[in-house]
Amino acid sequence: MGVKAEFDREVDRWGGQYAAGDRQRSWAIFRGHVSKRVRYRKKLCLTLLRPGEGEEIVDIGCDGGFYAPDIFHAGARWIGIDISFDMLSAGQERIGSEGSVINASALELPLKEAAADAVIAMGLINYFTLARTREFFLETYRVLRPGGRFIFTNVALDVITFLRSRLPGIFPRPIRLPGPIYPHLNGNIRSLLRECGLRLAGTRRVSKYGFYPYYTMFEAVKIKPVERR
Repeated sequence: MGVKAEFDREVDRWGGQYAAGDRQRSWAIFRGHVSKRVRYRKKLCLTLLRPGEGEEIVDIGCDGGFYAPDIFHAGARWIGIDISFDMLSAGQERIGSEGSVINASALELPLKEAAADAVIAMGLINYFTLARTREFFLETYRVLRPGGRFIFTNVALDVITFLRSRLPGIFPRPIRLPGPIYPHLNGNIRSLLRECGLRLAGTRRVSKYGFYPYYTMFEAVKIKPVERR
C-alpha cells in the first residue's frame, strides 16, 4: 500500500488530533499526548508564519485544512495541496469557499512561478528521501516570491517512530504511521536549503515528553535572484 492510500485510511484519526481532546477510548493517553503536540506545532507554525492581509499562503501536505481558519482570520488567502483526495474532502466544511484545495503531488506543484508569499509544510519532508526533499525545495523556491517565507518541520531520528512507519502490521492502528518515514540530519537540510536558493532564517527544536527530541521547525526565506549583467 502506498503513502497516499495509507493517508486515505487515516482521515478520521488525523482530524481527531486537532481537537481539544481525542475522545476515542482506545489508547486514550497516547492519543492525548499526540493531540497536544499537533496543536502546539500548529501554534508554533502560525506564530512564525505571521500571515498578513492579502497574502497568498500555500499549505503543502495540508491534510484536512486545519490551518486554514487561522489564516483566513488574519486576512490572508489559503491554498491547500495534498495527495489524499479523501483528506481534502473531509476538510471541505472547514475550508469553505474562502480557500482553494488542489489534489496534487508536492513534487509537481500546479502553481505559477512566484505565486506565493509563504509556503508551509508540516510533517511532509520526512516522507521523502533526501534526493526527493531537494526536488521539493526547488519546487518551493519556484512558487515563492522573492523574500517569501518557507516554514517546515524535520523529525528527529526516533527508532520507535521509524519502526511505526516501516512495520505497520506490528503496531495497532492508533499508533502506527503512514510511511515509510525518512529522518534527515538537520545539517543536510541546511545544506539543501542553501543549494536551492533558500536562506535559513531560524530554527526551533521541539521535544516530546519534556526531554526527547521530536522535530525541528525551520524558517527559510527565498533569496532574491541575482541580476546578471
